Amino acid sequence: MKISVVVPTFERQAQLAACLDSLARQDAAACAEVVVVDDGSRDGTREWLDAQRNAAWPFPLRVVHERHRGPAAARNAGVLAASGDVVLREVARGADAALVFEAGRVGDAIVTTRTSNRRWHRDG
Repeated sequence: MKISVVVPTFERQAQLAACLDSLARQDAAACAEVVVVDDGSRDGTREWLDAQRNAAWPFPLRVVHERHRGPAAARNAGVLAASGDVVLREVARGADAALVFEAGRVGDAIVTTRTSNRRWHRDG
């Protein structure tokens, strides 16, 4: 089963770097993809993310750039871009977001599963 972690961001490059570093240290990192959705940042986050596409992350990093429409639209864009069977949508901030990978902590994220007809539903 493939897992996608969706991380929406808006003008929080330092927190995003801490989040990705923390996700990279998780045991399950090799079994997941990370989808970061930049919600129209103007603080250098966009350029930093573009540079990270070629970095040596233990997970595939997918970057989606959107115009600024708010966190819900960014999360939805990330879910649509995700290719995993299960999608964890990051609800924590910074390094705490990586807790979604730890056993028993999936409750810290919103888990969405893909059905065979590509529609989504929230579990739980």
